[in-house]
Amino acid sequence: MTFETLFLGSTYLMVLIGILSLALAEGSLFYITLATFASPASLWFVHLRRSFVLPKGGAIALSVGALFFILLDRIFLFSPLVNCLAHFLILIQIVKLFQEKTQRDYLQIYLISFVHLLVASALSFHISFAFSFLLYLVVGMWTLMLFHFRGELEARGEIGRERNFLDLRLFLTMLFLLFSVLGGTVFLFVSFPRFGLPTIRLGEPLGGSVSGFSEEVALGDIGLIKENSRRVMRVELPDGERDLHPLWRGIAFDHYDGLRWSVSRDRKRHYMVDLEGNVNLLHRGTERATQGRKVRQRFSIEGLNTRILFALYVPTAVTDGPDRIFWDDNDTISVRSPYVHGIRYTVTSFVPRVPRDLSHLRFHDFPKGYPFLQLPENLPDRVRRLARNVVFGIENPYEVAKEIERFLQDNYGYTLDAGVTPGLDPIEDFLFVRKEGHCEYFATAMVLLLRVAGIPARLVNGFSGGEWNEGGGYFLVRQNDAHSWVEAEFPEIGWLSFDPTPAAPGSEGRSRGWWKRLSRYLDMLHFAWQSNVIDYDAKRQEKTWLASSRFLRSFFASLSETSKRLYGSEETQVQEARRPRGGGRGMNALLGFLLLGVSLLLLRYRHALRLRLLRRFSPHRLYGRVAFYHEFLALLARHGLRRPPCATPREFVDLLGAWGFHAPEVEEITDRYYAVRFGASSLSPQEEAHLAELLAALRSRLQAWRKAHGRPWYAWGRRIVGGEG
Repeated sequence: MTFETLFLGSTYLMVLIGILSLALAEGSLFYITLATFASPASLWFVHLRRSFVLPKGGAIALSVGALFFILLDRIFLFSPLVNCLAHFLILIQIVKLFQEKTQRDYLQIYLISFVHLLVASALSFHISFAFSFLLYLVVGMWTLMLFHFRGELEARGEIGRERNFLDLRLFLTMLFLLFSVLGGTVFLFVSFPRFGLPTIRLGEPLGGSVSGFSEEVALGDIGLIKENSRRVMRVELPDGERDLHPLWRGIAFDHYDGLRWSVSRDRKRHYMVDLEGNVNLLHRGTERATQGRKVRQRFSIEGLNTRILFALYVPTAVTDGPDRIFWDDNDTISVRSPYVHGIRYTVTSFVPRVPRDLSHLRFHDFPKGYPFLQLPENLPDRVRRLARNVVFGIENPYEVAKEIERFLQDNYGYTLDAGVTPGLDPIEDFLFVRKEGHCEYFATAMVLLLRVAGIPARLVNGFSGGEWNEGGGYFLVRQNDAHSWVEAEFPEIGWLSFDPTPAAPGSEGRSRGWWKRLSRYLDMLHFAWQSNVIDYDAKRQEKTWLASSRFLRSFFASLSETSKRLYGSEETQVQEARRPRGGGRGMNALLGFLLLGVSLLLLRYRHALRLRLLRRFSPHRLYGRVAFYHEFLALLARHGLRRPPCATPREFVDLLGAWGFHAPEVEEITDRYYAVRFGASSLSPQEEAHLAELLAALRSRLQAWRKAHGRPWYAWGRRIVGGEG
């Protein structure tokens, strides 16, 4: 394989990855197809077959046409402005691929390709972009290295004559650069200061419009949600509370008019976070609950286009979440505006445990108009009679609720086809005619039967359970996990949850099979990417550095203990090693200064580093013959004697004499450079050793000259910016 073939293949692969990453992030089948066919076609016709090259006039005409096409895309298809600009760059890129290209054209192609990747990073937050990024990084590093070598070959007129270009040293060079760049990228990502700003999301909202979580819903809305299997949220239980069937509580309703549920009590209170980012929520439910446990949950919601926050049972505290939480009298928590792009927060709930002894529970007389005893005016009489018949003879209110729950579970069936007989009340039709429905009908029926029996109750919409991901340690909740259940009030112990809906047919085996296992692994990767990369903010960064500082303190403390045991170190040294230092903010400041210092050092000594890398890793045929002259120039530059870009090597010798520096090594090294670079001469091992001695002698002569004369005035202004090797 010739060098030119390798270079062209790498370039076109890099371009294709950039375009496809953008097209996949946007989900555009048109641009995916266009890129898949246009890139290989241009490589074949322009370079391999050399049968077609787009002339300059045609390229201009197509570019103008692309501009008009993008204007139509913006005006008639209402595409976002960022997407339109990205589409324009894709079309311009394809036009350039069909033209003859110089080194400058290739540089422009690489720049456009990099812009494609940048826009894709803003449009896509899926794990698929991580694979695109890594592939682009590998191919891009390789392509840029070949591009640099091609410039050298083109300057020497050797394009097309290189054979057997691939060798071990070049491969090792690429690996070294790749891991260096990747490691530096990870280090900068983790350490670069965050300022608390949200992640900029240029793509479409993650969540569509989902019914069932507004302040007024029609009977049957939850059934519509359950027909969609889209991922909604992931819930982690940091304390390992797996021995429960989770009901992720969303919104609670207290008023039912026969067709719709709504929130009648809307006296909302909001709570500002404290300095630790916590929201403490006190409510009568947990104040009265005497038995139970606290359970922490960490929610990562992809977007529901709702203001409702979810929690296991009624929450008592919210941390690491929004700066303002709203709370209503139905124990529903919400935020100021819909989180269409997703939200993350941690919530603590007090899950009550039903006491073994319930003999102290009694029916109570509630004030007239108590909202949790409200019944629709047109409630059929046979619904009232059914409630009295089901609980006849039971005097304990909790046993009444359990009996109604068992009655509905044992005598009615589950179905999503919840039609209604014309002319009948929906719940009357469910209880006496169809005798099957989905969770919202079961929960509504139980609330009405409880209220007829004198027990306050409310309907709750949320999600039930989810798919447990063993590898990631979280519940994956989908839209078809949407659920409705019942909360009943017992003044002695508070609100308790009841779920009268029987299990849906076929729900037990939905997570079996190799495809489901693969899906869980992929979702675990996506969640790790979302949690540790996309949502890596200032709080996460501070926690990372606090954990790192604790680890370092523990490590050095153990070293001090070991030193004390082995060498009798002073006790004060151990105490000093264990003394707490600054937190994450101090670590960030220290890291910022460290990065600044390293950047300045790299900027100043970039020429020397480049020269050493080239001498150590680059192929001999490209740089080895004249590497001694590059080292010669870098050595002079370190002492303020920089060759101007307009000066030839011979003119530079005269210029050094004018600056007051005279050395026989300069003349000899320059002569050897001319002989090797422009003649047919090559260096023997003895000549290479002699040149190394000349450079060592020149280094000593420069140090003596510098002590005697100091640095020339023109060198100081370029000491850092000029990057003297």
